[in-house]
Amino acid sequence: MTTLTPPTARAQFGAMKKRARKGEPAAMYELGMAYYSGKFAAFGTPAPLSLTINRPKALGLFLAAAELGYANAQMAAGYALVRKTCGQQDFDRGVSLLVKAAEAGNPHAKQELRAINTQLEALIAADPGIQLITVPEGTP
Repeated sequence: MTTLTPPTARAQFGAMKKRARKGEPAAMYELGMAYYSGKFAAFGTPAPLSLTINRPKALGLFLAAAELGYANAQMAAGYALVRKTCGQQDFDRGVSLLVKAAEAGNPHAKQELRAINTQLEALIAADPGIQLITVPEGTP
């Protein structure tokens, strides 16, 4: 069995970046996860390649892959937008992406939507005077 060296891990990372630039949603998602976590788990290497964490870049990659219908990216982007883990918050867009991911069968998106629902129910239970409203899309 051949053990990959760090230069090979860097080569794999470069190849992933190239695939992402070509518009491959799975590569965009994987690259986004690498920038989100600061680690790229190269195939066959004993330890991940360390990267500088760049969460805004990660969100951009997640959103690009989400627009192409990639459910894992929809989950990641939705979670990031709801929880503001990448420096930007857009609850409505985040929930919309989570719903798309859940509809595509992503179990993590379903779990996150249940958690959001539980939090909203607790908020309403704590103050029955709270009313949730929905604003139609396109409303300024």
